Amino acid sequence: MLEKAGQELKSHDLRVQFVMVAERGLDYSTPATVEIVQQELSYPKNLDLINRARCLLELTQSNQTGLTIRCLEALFFGKKLITDNPLVRQLPFYRPDRFFVIGFDDPNRIVEFVTAEVPPIANAELSAYEFPNWIRQFEVALMNVSD
Repeated sequence: MLEKAGQELKSHDLRVQFVMVAERGLDYSTPATVEIVQQELSYPKNLDLINRARCLLELTQSNQTGLTIRCLEALFFGKKLITDNPLVRQLPFYRPDRFFVIGFDDPNRIVEFVTAEVPPIANAELSAYEFPNWIRQFEVALMNVSD
C-alpha cells in the first residue's frame, strides 16, 4: 500500500519519503518510495521527520477506529494529513483543506491539496486532545467507576 501511494504521489512530481519498520520474519522487496528500517524510529527522529514534512500519511488497519497518533501529530505539528480513515470527516476539527481522505476526495486534487498552505487551526479545537485534558478525562472516568 505504501509503495502504491508513493508511486502515485511521485507521478505528480511530489517528493515522497516513507519510512516503515519491518515486521520481524518478513522479507521485503526493495520498494522505490519506501525506506524499510529494522528498528523502530526514536521519537526524536520521528519528530524530525514530521517537522521536515509538508504532509503526513496515515494508513489504518482494517479494524482500527478512532484517532491515531499520526492524526494527532498532524494536528499539533500543523501538518496536513492524507488518510484512509473516513471517520476523520466526523471530527470537530476536520477541514477538507487539512485532511485528504483516500477513497472520498478527488484524487485529481492531491497536488493542489499537498502544495497549498496549511490553514491554521484554533487552539480551542485542539485543547480536548492535549495531555492534561486526557488525564482529566481518565480521572473523571475513574471517579464514575468508583461511584
